[in-house]
Amino acid sequence: MDGRPAVPRAHGGPGYAVADVDYRLALEAVWPAQQADVDAAVRWLRHHAAALRLDPDRFAVLGESAGGQISAIAALTGTGDAAIQAAITWYGPVDLSNLRDQEDPLAFPALLLGGPIGERRAFARLASPLHNVHPDAPPFFLIHGTDDDTVPFAEAVGFAEALRAQGVRCDVLAVEGAGHVFTGASVEVGTLTEAGADFLDSVFDRPGAG
Repeated sequence: MDGRPAVPRAHGGPGYAVADVDYRLALEAVWPAQQADVDAAVRWLRHHAAALRLDPDRFAVLGESAGGQISAIAALTGTGDAAIQAAITWYGPVDLSNLRDQEDPLAFPALLLGGPIGERRAFARLASPLHNVHPDAPPFFLIHGTDDDTVPFAEAVGFAEALRAQGVRCDVLAVEGAGHVFTGASVEVGTLTEAGADFLDSVFDRPGAG
């Protein structure tokens, strides 16, 4: 998920339809504009589900890096027509309230939140997946490089533990030796995409799921 607001574009896949959802970036609008954009896209897709031949009861989100944070929040907080039934994140930050550069107004989280994190810690927690975990959250699949210096692998581990403590399924795939954006990974990105599809097959109880 990245880019500018637009009507979602649906594409075909092996049993799945994929909508490339754009949202306003931090320099265009502060949080929670990004969450509002994603929620609006989900509602639009669900409203047009019959025409697009979508199953309105099986909606999943996938996002990478900042898009992973937004996807996770959408999955954790979406209700009604904005509800999400499964979430996949690639190396997404989960706790914006505990990042480095707490007083830097030009750090990415500060731009997203409208000011230094140190002055907006409570607001940062509202935007943080880790602080929005609850027992009714949908299943999650976290794919994360073990050598990620931008969003440490420990964030995925802690997030998974928090979800599991609430009785929520959370699978974690550690990509050994990979940094942010899977730099240095010894596996093809397509393999990780296939792992995500296998996860969705399992969650949605599709025929042939492992």
